[in-house]
Amino acid sequence: MARAWRGYRAKLHDYFKEIEGLDNPTKAKTTPPSNVSKENWEYLCDMWCETKYLKTAKKKVVARGKRKLDTRNGSKSTILYHIERGLDLDSPSGQLETWRLTHWDAEKGWISTDAAAIYEDMMKLRNEHSLESMSDKSIIENILGRSSVRLHGWGRDPVIGSNTMGTTQKSKRLTYEELVDALETIKDKCATMEQTLIEHNIMAPPSNTSGTSHGHILEHGENIDE
Repeated sequence: MARAWRGYRAKLHDYFKEIEGLDNPTKAKTTPPSNVSKENWEYLCDMWCETKYLKTAKKKVVARGKRKLDTRNGSKSTILYHIERGLDLDSPSGQLETWRLTHWDAEKGWISTDAAAIYEDMMKLRNEHSLESMSDKSIIENILGRSSVRLHGWGRDPVIGSNTMGTTQKSKRLTYEELVDALETIKDKCATMEQTLIEHNIMAPPSNTSGTSHGHILEHGENIDE
């Protein structure tokens, strides 16, 4: 649904630019698309003209211009592409072939010369190291960088190659059990703070009848009984 909305909103934005909405937003508001209410159209026009929105849009254009590699995925994520090939996300192999298929076409070849060179470097590492010492995902991280792997949809490898010699470095990510423990600790701290606020007449105690919100913070000096 979110993807469908983004695509639909992009089409509306294109229409807004076609009628020169940035130059004359007042006039643009008077000609909404046939399937958009006047109220919703005015809201979108105001949003597209906001300084904050324009700055963000400009930054995105610059960022897209700096991208060295495009893919053939379209709107499909690399993860979904990998799964549709019938492969296991946690397998030590298969990711390199998925990467190749998202940057290479049987008719058109490589999507760019950069992609071809990068894949050559990946395969060089693959030939130099066994799967046990360096997985496919570790090779991608080694060549493209960890942040790039994350942006392309791969989870970072728990053990990655720190250099081309195949030495490893344990990930600093918390395990599931550690995250659960951290959550319980936060819950305990919140409960303690909540009790302290109630004892000092700053927060109303829980009530099912008064209609007072459980998390309602009273103004300084206000009596709860009132």
